[in-house]
Amino acid sequence: MKGRKGTTGTGNVVTLAAAIKPVAGAQAISGKTDEVESIKSAGQDITLYPNPVKNTLNIRTREKLNAMRVYSSGGALIRSEKNLSDSYSFDMSGLDKGVYIIELITDKGTVRKKIIKQ
Repeated sequence: MKGRKGTTGTGNVVTLAAAIKPVAGAQAISGKTDEVESIKSAGQDITLYPNPVKNTLNIRTREKLNAMRVYSSGGALIRSEKNLSDSYSFDMSGLDKGVYIIELITDKGTVRKKIIKQ
């Protein structure tokens, strides 16, 4: 049977591993999630909490967020915001339960993080 490489299943059903390939650079989810998570890389200091999230995801940075993008696990853009402050709350209550990728863009670079919506 011919099909896409690196996927399992038939028809339009693919594994989650294949579905998230378009969002390269996202950090992997371990078996453990933290309520408060700090990301310190490339001079950036970003705090996301809570993760997993039920309703509101809080984002705190030491610098201005130029943009924030939220993607589904399949790579579809769900929401995009520009010119945010160093303290931002994102309402996720209207989103389905599952895994989302949040992309945060500052003057120092871009950080991608997987967020679990309960």
